[in-house]
Amino acid sequence: MRPDPIFANNASVTVGTPIAITATAADSKGTISKVEFYNGATLLGSATASPYSYSWTNAAIGTYSLTAKVTDSQSLTQTSTAVSVQVKAAATTPPTVSLTPALKQTTQTVPANGTFIAPAGISLAATATPASGSTISKVEFYQGATLIGTATAPTTTNGNTYSVNWTNVTANSYNITAKATDNKNATATTAPVTVNVINNSAPTVSLTANPANGTAPATIILNATATDSDGTIAQVEFLNGTNSIATVTQAPYTTNWANVAQGSYSLTAKATDNLGVSTTSVAVPVAVTASAPKIYDIHTDQIDTPRVITDQNGNEVWRWDTAPFGETLPNEQPTQATAKFTFNLRFPGQQYDAETGLHYNYFRDYDPAVGRYVQSDPIGLAGGKNTYAYVDGSPIDMIDILGLCPKCEYASRERAAREAIKDYNPRSIEQNREYAGWIYRNPNGTYSYTEGRKYYGEEGSHNSNPGERHSTAVAMYHTHGKYIRPSDEDFSDKDKIHAYRERVPSYLGTPLNRIKRYDPAEIGIPGKTTDLGKCE
Repeated sequence: MRPDPIFANNASVTVGTPIAITATAADSKGTISKVEFYNGATLLGSATASPYSYSWTNAAIGTYSLTAKVTDSQSLTQTSTAVSVQVKAAATTPPTVSLTPALKQTTQTVPANGTFIAPAGISLAATATPASGSTISKVEFYQGATLIGTATAPTTTNGNTYSVNWTNVTANSYNITAKATDNKNATATTAPVTVNVINNSAPTVSLTANPANGTAPATIILNATATDSDGTIAQVEFLNGTNSIATVTQAPYTTNWANVAQGSYSLTAKATDNLGVSTTSVAVPVAVTASAPKIYDIHTDQIDTPRVITDQNGNEVWRWDTAPFGETLPNEQPTQATAKFTFNLRFPGQQYDAETGLHYNYFRDYDPAVGRYVQSDPIGLAGGKNTYAYVDGSPIDMIDILGLCPKCEYASRERAAREAIKDYNPRSIEQNREYAGWIYRNPNGTYSYTEGRKYYGEEGSHNSNPGERHSTAVAMYHTHGKYIRPSDEDFSDKDKIHAYRERVPSYLGTPLNRIKRYDPAEIGIPGKTTDLGKCE
């Protein structure tokens, strides 16, 4: 009799696999009482009826000698020949692992086979992935056969990257490997990665700034001298404190720092060599002071529109040639000017906007391309029947500072008087009635005239009374109606006395359609009449 496992003698099974053991037993003089199954001297189990078998389910890894012992009804026994069985560990799939060294001490990017500067601080990182059903127990990092360090947990939660820091590495060439071990003791090792650690001297750099003391807006010329004894200069960065001004990658290492505002500055140059080592120069102080104020003369035309601007030396720096509606652009850099000069005043009360090309009045916008406003008059018909018109289409001799009316404001007293007489003299001649009114100054510096007061006395008689004096009156005006006598072409004695009493000049529209001005006498100065020409 012998035990008969389902495997042949010297067979092997994987740990965890049940081992079925059977025995064939017979007794010619009696009956079989039981069959016992042994591992060496250890009883595993027994069977009392045929077929005599036993299933061994908890066999650990190892080699075993199995026997069967039969006992008959007369208590006689017999033991079988031993059968050898080997229980082996289950086959495992090793983890996968890859190694990438990363530079720790600078911002330089290092390839798989990297070069570092001694004494180096190198972060060694490996990506380890376990086989299905397994976990990573540890990742060991080696330099040749020498253990550098061991990582037992990934660097990030739920990650698979393991790392150690290798510090104070001296100059040499090293072969680095990473060995990953899982919970079943299966291992995987990377191919070697070559890491070169070399000695490297830092570059030298010095900085000059010219001028060291400037006037805003200043242009500072920065010049750096940079060398590297055992390599090359990769770049030189110019800094104002911690703020970068410019970076130069080729000699000469120079840059112009333009439009520097008033203030004190600390400037440095940072040189970086081909291996990423950098040196910062000694700081150079620079002081920029405020520029001295400049004086410019603005030359205006008859309605106070700027036409030419000159500097304190009389040089022309800006010119705006006359165009009826201001439709042309100024010359912001005449021939003798050394730089562009921006000046945005246009017709009185207007500001130029370069983005839209419009002239901004206080209440609305004027388009010089079409010679009219782009919005209707905010005061409606009170400013005239054409609510888009600009100064009644006559911008050469009339102005509208606020953008509220087409023909009510004039740049000068004389212009307002001329417009008043142009307005009333034709009807005065036609009706042979005298009209009179006041010329007054507006709060914004322009001039206007009051409505003409009509004299209803005897036709042809003179009465230059303009009525109650305006609070800001600067002159008076009147007409003489139709030509009757030569004296109608000049101021009467009554006209002159009235002007003297009011202490203001008087303007006259004559029957022959001329305009005259009388300046009343002052102490030691006789009165004077001036012919201002045709009323047109």
